[in-house]
Amino acid sequence: MPHFYYIPKQNVEHEKLLFGEEESHHIYKVMRKTKGETIWATDGEGNLYYAIIERIIKSRVEARILKSQKFQREYEVNLFTAIPKAKRIDYLVEKCTELGVARIYPIVTERSVKESCRVDRLRRIAISAIKQAELVFLPEIYEPEYLDDVLEELPPSDVILIAQKDAELTLHDLLYNIKKINIFIGPEGGFTENELARFKKLDAKFVSLCKNTLRVETACVVGLTIIAHEKSREQLPLIAETS
Repeated sequence: MPHFYYIPKQNVEHEKLLFGEEESHHIYKVMRKTKGETIWATDGEGNLYYAIIERIIKSRVEARILKSQKFQREYEVNLFTAIPKAKRIDYLVEKCTELGVARIYPIVTERSVKESCRVDRLRRIAISAIKQAELVFLPEIYEPEYLDDVLEELPPSDVILIAQKDAELTLHDLLYNIKKINIFIGPEGGFTENELARFKKLDAKFVSLCKNTLRVETACVVGLTIIAHEKSREQLPLIAETS
């Protein structure tokens, strides 16, 4: 599959793709695309467009859609993660996006060493990742929120998985036929006893990712990798509708 470009859904109008200034610059300045050439683009909401460039005016690229496909997720992973130190969250977002995460919720726990992050920057990293990995789904990334508030908002019917080094269960034991996966990754000091007790009241399942002690971003990538692998073994094909 050729290179993907990103087009926000609001820029898809009447079978036209109206690229913003930054993406237009990438198309005609960096990739050297010209009028009459075809390109692939996604809106990050499951839509893939095959289009032909019709105009390049005032640094803006306009393309006409020749064919489109609508994809649906077979499962969703919601990642609730403590915020790692420095810029390691950049790596976390990039790699988890490549692995198909649906939503990323930065959480603030009792042992958190960092309570904020630049969500606008993380969204740009995710956009770059779906283009590089040729994906049609862009994860939603939320502003940081305290763990207690997050747990209050979770529907009681949701399956909650907590990464815990000494847990007896593994992801392999629990993932079969689950379509919506909520996985929590704590800070490097782990969740406190109070937080663990709160999870237990919600009937959360504790799972071991591996026997080693992992950094936050590493645990996220390991967890998403295991989930992607286990789901691929279920042999659930991606559903596509062509128009």
